[in-house]
Amino acid sequence: MCRVICVAYGSNLHPVRLRKRVPSCRKLGTVRLEGYKLAFHKRSRDGSGKGNALKTGDPRDVLLGVAYSIPVSEKGDLDDAEGLGHGYIEESISIEVNGKMFPANLYVADGTAVDDTLAPYSWYKEMVLLGARHHAFPQEYIAQIEKVPSKEDPCIKRSKRELAIVEEIKKREPGNQPDRQ
Repeated sequence: MCRVICVAYGSNLHPVRLRKRVPSCRKLGTVRLEGYKLAFHKRSRDGSGKGNALKTGDPRDVLLGVAYSIPVSEKGDLDDAEGLGHGYIEESISIEVNGKMFPANLYVADGTAVDDTLAPYSWYKEMVLLGARHHAFPQEYIAQIEKVPSKEDPCIKRSKRELAIVEEIKKREPGNQPDRQ
């Protein structure tokens, strides 16, 4: 089966979320992209800010992500979910995972879809945080995400749907299991 490698850094970080979009994805490992930083300024159709791998060129800036192997047959589903061609473009990059180099795809915001006045919805930010914690990203990185202002989603139907995914993720995390005595 032919597969491609994609780097997740936003709401797709957590495997529960990504598997809803790409059921056959497989985690290869975490990646560190120097010269990029996480920004929540990609204009979404829903009026909020989504994650963007902002290329700064400054080696002090670092974006953490996870490389996932995805069947080519499911790549179109991920492209649709990400809005490829509708605010996101795909950048071909080289990544290092466990000491080996791989070609990979990275969704980045098209310059015309960037608005620095936007904020993510609270459920979206929570998905990013859950993914970062799941993959044991450094606390300083997680703290930077926690500082990002967010807002409540005015669409109750969408908010309930996305919060159900957040709750599903929380239930599957070992630290969120009820204590059994």
